[in-house]
Amino acid sequence: MKKNILMVFGIGDTFCDINSPRCIKRGKTGPDLAKHIEKIVKSDKHDYDGYVFIHEPQDTISTINVLGDIEPSKVVDVKLCSSSVFDMNNQIMITDIIEGAVVLDGNQFDHVLRPEDYNLFVAGIDINGVFNTFVKEASVLGYSVTIYSDIIKPFSKDTINNIITAVKDRNKDVVFRKS
Repeated sequence: MKKNILMVFGIGDTFCDINSPRCIKRGKTGPDLAKHIEKIVKSDKHDYDGYVFIHEPQDTISTINVLGDIEPSKVVDVKLCSSSVFDMNNQIMITDIIEGAVVLDGNQFDHVLRPEDYNLFVAGIDINGVFNTFVKEASVLGYSVTIYSDIIKPFSKDTINNIITAVKDRNKDVVFRKS
């Protein structure tokens, strides 16, 4: 049986702290998204076996930390330095209970979380349009991807159109639904 991973994109101080100059304040606001995702993480309704926190390298979680008290060994931290989650220029950090932190290149993502073992659930902010490439690449790698339509902030209308196209093209691999 596959395990479920919640992929949290861009939910940190940069886009979600009301005091940040880059805080998203139109449409689905950054603070509202952070609150909604935090509720999902804390609720018993969803059963996630782990979390992937994807953010820009300069983003912090000192004010906004939706993963809260989740044990560090259940969280994979990804510093997004390119337009693809699976790019080698990104940095993946895995915290091991015994050894401490292990840092890998972004192209090792599908070796850490193997497509045959995990379903991916997407929530958060579409950092510079990364959802477009993520959905396509994850699907090609063999992941089952569910995008929570009510808790994402798309970069542009193209993001939504491209996701809908991906759903139509690979309807068994990509699902677009509410949380």
